Amino acid sequence: MYTAYKLAHKEFEKENYKEAIKLYQSSISDMKDMEDTEYIKLPLYNIGVCYMKLKRFGKALKYLTEAIKIDPKYSKAFFNKGFCHIQLNHNKKALVAMNTAWALDNNDKDCETIINILLKNLKNNI
Repeated sequence: MYTAYKLAHKEFEKENYKEAIKLYQSSISDMKDMEDTEYIKLPLYNIGVCYMKLKRFGKALKYLTEAIKIDPKYSKAFFNKGFCHIQLNHNKKALVAMNTAWALDNNDKDCETIINILLKNLKNNI
C-alpha cells in the first residue's frame, strides 16, 4: 500500500523531484480509500516541498495548503507556506503563515528569526 510513497521518498533523496512528485501523487491515489486522512497529508506536504526544490513556489503553495486543510496544526506546512510567500514577495501573507507556524511550535527559532525580519521589512516599507 505504501510502496509508491516509499519509492517517492527514495527519488526525493536522490533529488529526482519530478519523479518523486509523480510517485507521491500515486501514493495519494492508493490512500484515498483509507478512512484516516491524516496519512494523505504527508504526500501532499512532500509534493509541496518537491515543488519548492524546483522553485515553483505557487504550485508548492497549492499542496501545502491542501496538507494544512487536513491538519490545521501542521506547523512545518505553515512554515514552508510562509517561505513560499517570501519567495513570491507576498510578505504580509508570509508573516501570517510564519506567525501561525510559530504559534503551533514556539520552539522554532528559525521561524522566530524570519518573523522578526519580515516585521522589520514591512515596517521599513510603510
